[in-house]
Amino acid sequence: MDVVRVLFKWKIFILIVCLIAIIGSIVLSLGMDNYYQSTTLFYATSSDLAKPSPIGNKDNVRYYYGTGEDMDRIMTLAESERLANFLIDSFDLYQHYHIDTSNYKKHFRVMETFNSQFKVLKTKYDAIQILVEDTDPQVAVHIANAAREKVNQFAQEIIRSSQEQQIKMMRHNITQRTKAISVLEDSLYLVRRQFGIYNPATQSRDLPELLLLKSAELQEERGRLTELKKYSAVPQDTIIYSTARIRGLESEVGSLRSQLNNFAEGFSNTEVLYRYHQIQKDEIGYEDQRLKQLEAAYSSEFVAIHTIETANYPRDKSRPKRSIIVIVAFLLAFLLSCIAAVLTDTYKRINWQEVLNG
Repeated sequence: MDVVRVLFKWKIFILIVCLIAIIGSIVLSLGMDNYYQSTTLFYATSSDLAKPSPIGNKDNVRYYYGTGEDMDRIMTLAESERLANFLIDSFDLYQHYHIDTSNYKKHFRVMETFNSQFKVLKTKYDAIQILVEDTDPQVAVHIANAAREKVNQFAQEIIRSSQEQQIKMMRHNITQRTKAISVLEDSLYLVRRQFGIYNPATQSRDLPELLLLKSAELQEERGRLTELKKYSAVPQDTIIYSTARIRGLESEVGSLRSQLNNFAEGFSNTEVLYRYHQIQKDEIGYEDQRLKQLEAAYSSEFVAIHTIETANYPRDKSRPKRSIIVIVAFLLAFLLSCIAAVLTDTYKRINWQEVLNG
């Protein structure tokens, strides 16, 4: 009741303070510029869309909406100073915000104003939202849409830069493998020529068969010559022919044995070089196919974001809320004036002389 009595005593003062606060807040709020907010909404896409793996391959599961890492990457680009500088230069925000370009703090001030009117948020459904406020609603729309498209471009540039590095590495690797294959081919040619190995599969089958066949013919001819010599009625020409045929078979058998020995000696080296050569050819073929897929992915178009809503022209202002400003000013004035009245009344009741003389 004492407080109520004091407030009633100071009612004129409180009323005047509240009226001043109301009138002042009205005048102040009316002098504020109207700000309009434009919003664009989109989802981050998965980086799988930029991979060269063909769509529909059951061994490579592809996702069309990005994961948390993809969203973080897009939000980082949206909040980057690189994007802010692009928008400031593109829309001449120094002049639009009425910032003195001769001041050495011009960049700090334009960034401070821009950041207060440009927000990047993540919704509860994991979408990314860009909110732009401006005194000109059309400018807010243009900045929001330009920011979304530029974020998409920045994200594409990052992925394309990574693809370009992979293409360079794969081309270099293919070049080195091609040189290695050329050296292998020369080594394989020399080894085959040295040991007379040209078709290992055929030679490994035919050489032993020919050797057995000619050895059998040689033994048969030797036995025939031995029998012919037992008979004096056999013409000398027949003996000479049989002897010559035996020498020819002996030479042929010796040649086959030499070829078979050389084949056995060089077969292991030839087989190792041949298999390594085939492995290198298969690998370079696989890498060449991967390179073509990567080049196709690099040259093809892809998006880094899925646009859900483009920025639309805002019909209503977002701030200032003039009624809220007036109400808050009135409440603060009423509360502070009440406190001042109570403190003043209490101060007058105290006999400070007695307090000082204690």
